[in-house]
Amino acid sequence: MLKRIGTGLDHPEGVAYSETHGLYCGGEAGQIYAVDLDTGGVRIVANTGGFLLGLAFGPGGKLFACDIGRSAVLRIDVETGEVEDISAGRGLQLVAPNYLAFARDGTLYFTDSGNWGDDDGRLLALPPSNGPAQVIAEGLAFANGIALGATGDTLFVVESSTPGVSEVSLSGSDRGKRSRIIEMPETVPDGIAVCRDGSLVIACYRPDTVYGWSSESGLSVIASDFTGLSLSAPTNVVFAGKTRDRLVTANLAGYHLTEVIDAGRQGLWMEFTF
Repeated sequence: MLKRIGTGLDHPEGVAYSETHGLYCGGEAGQIYAVDLDTGGVRIVANTGGFLLGLAFGPGGKLFACDIGRSAVLRIDVETGEVEDISAGRGLQLVAPNYLAFARDGTLYFTDSGNWGDDDGRLLALPPSNGPAQVIAEGLAFANGIALGATGDTLFVVESSTPGVSEVSLSGSDRGKRSRIIEMPETVPDGIAVCRDGSLVIACYRPDTVYGWSSESGLSVIASDFTGLSLSAPTNVVFAGKTRDRLVTANLAGYHLTEVIDAGRQGLWMEFTF
């Protein structure tokens, strides 16, 4: 069962959840929306002036965002509406900053998708020390959604134009080494989330489908909408609620978020140590 959450959203792609602040998404004109998970109420708390893709909560309860319109990674105070470019001056020239995720030590990993079909996507890192950006992996096929693995030493990276999902090592001499773990022919995978049991949830821009995956059973359909009315080009996906068992997707081709009711999965939630 699919339930629409919120109305009048401006083609949301990114969605993020914080136990403190609640559910947030972004708009294609730079809007940062707070969306009530239960009532669907919507309010704008900030505006970046760009085009927002991936969102994630990080240090100090701040919201971080990839803004393709500004070619930047931003930090947003959802209480005051203050917006700060944290990628400026760190040796970066970005093509299409897309999605981001924090490691336990405060390192911010994010994708720069590159150009569709050119396999020039990159996985980048901004260290918490505010030092220069680091290139972790390159040559990715339109690098898109990412999610930190349960042990913290790998990242799952969606490669949309191949299409499929790769696993990238973050540790030791293997740092940046990647291997393809999921092939997804005739789809355009976009967002990804890790479940508590180690399985994955993958939202596809095309077709309008959310998949589950485990190493034991492979791919399975969690939710699909051939009408495109409730799932409308689902992009990023997040587990919300106190127990992280409410699966919510953004819809780039729509004007709302979507909750997949009784998805039967619980999201992995890691407390930050920074």
